[in-house]
Amino acid sequence: HEVELLLQMALERMPEQRRRVFSMSREEEVPLGEIAERLNISVRTVERHIYKALQDLRKDIMY
Repeated sequence: HEVELLLQMALERMPEQRRRVFSMSREEEVPLGEIAERLNISVRTVERHIYKALQDLRKDIMY
């Protein structure tokens, strides 16, 4: 339960757009192209949001 709590806290600290992209990608399993289309951003921006979200999660959970 501790890891779940850390994960939830880390997600809450993320900027809204990053959290939305990460959630769509990991929880809803929406393809990157579809996320980009829904949010009117480029696929590269989607990839960058996911990369940054994973960095945030690693940093928050590891320390």
